[in-house]
Amino acid sequence: MLKEMCKIINGSELNKNAHEFEQGTKIISVTASPHDEKKVMCLRVMANITEHEPLAVEQTRECAQREKGGKEGLPYVEDMEKIKEIPCVGVSNIQRAPINTGAMMYKSVELSKFMFNDGEFQTLFDGKLYYQGEEVMNCVICIDHIVASDKRTCYECSVYINGKIYHKTIQANIFFTGLWLQDSIPGFATSVEKNKAMKLIYKYLNCLVKKTQGKNICNQCNKPGWTEHEGYMIYVTPDGTIPNVGLQIVSVYGQRFGNVGDPERGNVRTFLSMARLTPRTWTAPIILLYDVMCFSYSLYKKAGLLPKFLLFLNGKRGCYKTSLSLLMTQIERRDSPEYSLKATAAGIEAGYRKYKDAVMLVDDLAPCTELRELNNMKSNVERLVRAFGDGTGIKRNFDFCDSDKELEQYEAEGGAIITGEFVTGCESSLARCLILPLALADVDVMLMTELQKDEGLLPNFMAKFIEYLAMNYQGIVSYIRERGKHYRANLNGKFSNARYGEYYAQLAVAAELLVQKYGYETGQLSQADCDQQLEVFMYSIQQAIEYNDHALMEESPITLLCRAIIMKIDSNMFAVVPKNSKVNNEIHQILETEDAYYIRAEDIYSMKNSYDHENGIFRAEYKAATLANMLCDAGIARRIHEGKTVRTGRKIGNARYVEINKKELFEQANL
Repeated sequence: MLKEMCKIINGSELNKNAHEFEQGTKIISVTASPHDEKKVMCLRVMANITEHEPLAVEQTRECAQREKGGKEGLPYVEDMEKIKEIPCVGVSNIQRAPINTGAMMYKSVELSKFMFNDGEFQTLFDGKLYYQGEEVMNCVICIDHIVASDKRTCYECSVYINGKIYHKTIQANIFFTGLWLQDSIPGFATSVEKNKAMKLIYKYLNCLVKKTQGKNICNQCNKPGWTEHEGYMIYVTPDGTIPNVGLQIVSVYGQRFGNVGDPERGNVRTFLSMARLTPRTWTAPIILLYDVMCFSYSLYKKAGLLPKFLLFLNGKRGCYKTSLSLLMTQIERRDSPEYSLKATAAGIEAGYRKYKDAVMLVDDLAPCTELRELNNMKSNVERLVRAFGDGTGIKRNFDFCDSDKELEQYEAEGGAIITGEFVTGCESSLARCLILPLALADVDVMLMTELQKDEGLLPNFMAKFIEYLAMNYQGIVSYIRERGKHYRANLNGKFSNARYGEYYAQLAVAAELLVQKYGYETGQLSQADCDQQLEVFMYSIQQAIEYNDHALMEESPITLLCRAIIMKIDSNMFAVVPKNSKVNNEIHQILETEDAYYIRAEDIYSMKNSYDHENGIFRAEYKAATLANMLCDAGIARRIHEGKTVRTGRKIGNARYVEINKKELFEQANL
């Protein structure tokens, strides 16, 4: 049969190598006229019989070539630039043959992987399916991968129809019915009676699966990011693993890094240029180091230096908070944030799955007139802070779903950055954030515009950096552990909250990983470059931690409460009278002695609300009893023991008053 087809084609090169072709030669290069479809069809059939794809079909126009002064028999090329755009067909070890850009050539390259002939079904050059010579439908299918997981098997396939290719992922139980074709492929049509068509399509799809069986199988896992496999660490993505270790493993969720094979990608100097986006402040350098730390999250965890904080980028509207965050933290969706604080809690929590060992961006905490919407945003901020600051997980109930659904836990195993016009949260929540201030004048807009043009800047660098970490992961984990211990020992007790010492150590280790390890050991940075860059990073870390440490003390809820009380006393919001005077409980008054104020809990609540409103402070709502307890816990107010009962207020007349020590009040308010 092959010899007969060789006669039809009548190409000297193919006739000469007919025996080699029968033995499995992978390269087929045939010269054919652009209108000689008979030759082309025979070539396609031969390729399917031997299970090899033709590399290219050359189109010659000898007359036109001679008119242009070319050599007889060479391919005629209309546009050399377009050749670069034509994808190479076949397995990776086949060398690409000279081709041209004639319409028939381009179509044949597109269609080559869809060609199929098993004696009953034929897929022809026109992109249609035939059964024993009778047209069945106007599209053809190719299974690219079989994706298998513990729960289900899916087929990643391409569908060619009307000159277009659609990529679909179809579950196995739906794939064979063929119903998904008419539901999701535009222009799909059958050419025979409906029931007959569906039976033939079912049979055709089974033939495709049988042909693909044992080939192109991917093992699918739910969790992306770093995972341990046979004694080494790899980073799993929906497109495969970093580094490529010859394993067909993909993840359901995660980051798509795209093509990372270019040796020029991963340049540390290009990545470090993003640190200059805020030349007047330390905001951009801290975001850069946070990237390095979060994409190495699981390695930090193995080293016992688990990051437990997020970034809060704070600034007025229009100061490029969102643009800066998208450029510096997002592998995908660089045009707009994927998550908003206005979303539901479940919607945001579901995003934790995608951002394992990556940075999740949630935009935008801003004042609004709708109280319910404002409270929802504050609640989401608190939820994110607790999830990433405590490393906790959320379990969602699937009882209302099918019986085979499992209880899924959404764990925060990476980092997050929140953008907002104001900061909200109690003291413990604020301690789980690093607040990064940003003003319009801080951003180098020209540099940002330039870097935004390079869409692969962050994914290209991160892919190479992750590959470096994976190839040296045992040494890297040991390095993180030892350097973390070093910084922890030197920072013990230096900040008001012990968490800040941890943040300092984690960011400092990230700086060394980026510069001293990756930059220097890959030969991209000299030792002098490393020393200079490390000096910049360490200064930025010191400034950021000191700023947040001071802000936590200055802006803690108890400090603001004390300031509110003092300011409202000075403004005569309530009349101040001596404690030993006659008390009129019908009138809200503040009682005073030389050492203390006596104020009703509900009046403290009113003073705090009035102060917050006047100063534009947006905080979590507190009850009057909560504020009284806060003052007692801080040692500013005194608890009263009445028998076995402990109260926050002393009963004077018919009302209870919180006894506030004047000296402690003013010291806490820093006034």
